[in-house]
Amino acid sequence: MINKAAHRHKHAWITHEQALSRQTQALASLHPVFATRVESVVAHLRKKGWQAFVWEGKNRSRKQAEQNAQTGVGIKKSWHRRDIRGRLGDQVIELYAADIVDERWGWEGPAADLDHPFWNDLGEYAKAEGLEWGGEWDNRDVAHVQMKIIDAPPTGSVVV
Repeated sequence: MINKAAHRHKHAWITHEQALSRQTQALASLHPVFATRVESVVAHLRKKGWQAFVWEGKNRSRKQAEQNAQTGVGIKKSWHRRDIRGRLGDQVIELYAADIVDERWGWEGPAADLDHPFWNDLGEYAKAEGLEWGGEWDNRDVAHVQMKIIDAPPTGSVVV
């Protein structure tokens, strides 16, 4: 019999089982290429001793965002970035995003410090996987990693 108390951290905000369940759902919502990179980031963090997991996966199309705004439910903004869309033309650009945190704290306790070593390691591993890390933005979002997926090469590209 599994001792559930052994899987719960002292003053934990989430159980290990809940973290695994959230991560499974989050990864299932992501593009397979992005999910593989996120899993690699989490694996590297765990090897370093962190108790990392994917808190949330985000994949919202412009259509979904518009529907959510009309009905008043869900995320009301698209993960499409206008600045990218303008530079690359008319092809569809999906922006996949995920939040990765440590099971012990989430964004609280020692992780409330945006310069906590966990966040710095997350940023390092995310960038090594070719992902954008929200910890480098002016309005820092240290748990956030993202990747754009473009459905067609830009006009004039040598890619066929």
